[in-house]
Amino acid sequence: GLSTIVLASRSGAIKYTDQGLDQRLQDATGVRVVLERCDTSSEEDVVALLSRVRQLGPLRVVVHAAGVLSDALLVRQDAESLRRVWGPKADGAWFLHKHTLCDDLDGFMLYSSVAALFGNAGQANYAAANAFLDELARWRVGQGLPAVSVQWPAVLGVGMAANAGERVMFDTSASVDVRTVKRVVRQLLGGTGATTA
Repeated sequence: GLSTIVLASRSGAIKYTDQGLDQRLQDATGVRVVLERCDTSSEEDVVALLSRVRQLGPLRVVVHAAGVLSDALLVRQDAESLRRVWGPKADGAWFLHKHTLCDDLDGFMLYSSVAALFGNAGQANYAAANAFLDELARWRVGQGLPAVSVQWPAVLGVGMAANAGERVMFDTSASVDVRTVKRVVRQLLGGTGATTA
C-alpha cells in the first residue's frame, strides 16, 4: 500500500503558512500525508499520537524536530523559561524513545542544534535541551537501538530561523538550505549510498 507520513504539531496545522510547506504537501505524490495534533511535552499526547499512528500501519521511522526558543541571559532564566524549551524538545524525545521501544524502528532521528556546541548568549536552556537529544541518541545506539542526532545550523527559508525575522540575525554562511537538509536526512535514514536532492 501507500506509505504514510504523519506530521504532528501542537496545533495539528501547518505553522508557517508563508514558507510553502502546505503547497509541497498538496503536490506530494506516492505518499499519504496525515496532519496530527500532539504537544510532545505531554506524555499523554505522545502516547495517544503513537496509538493513532499505529492504526495507519507499522511505525518504522521517528523524526523528532520540535523546538521552542525562550532566550534570556542565564541569570534571567527561570523554571518557566527552562520548561518551555525543555518540554517539547527533551521531554518529547524521551517520551518518543520510551513509547516506541516495542516498535521495530528502522530510524530514530532527533533534530538537535549547533546551539548544543556553541549557542548564542541567552540560549542556555535551548543548548541544554539539544545536548540532551545528542546524549539520548548516543545512549540508544549503545543499547543497540537506531538513533541519530543532527546538530543543525539555521536552515534558510524555513522553520524557526525563517520566522525569526529581523529581530534575530543568522550568519547565512553558517546556515544550510532545504536541499542540504533533504540530502542529509535521506542519507542518514536511507543508508550510506549517495543521494541527490
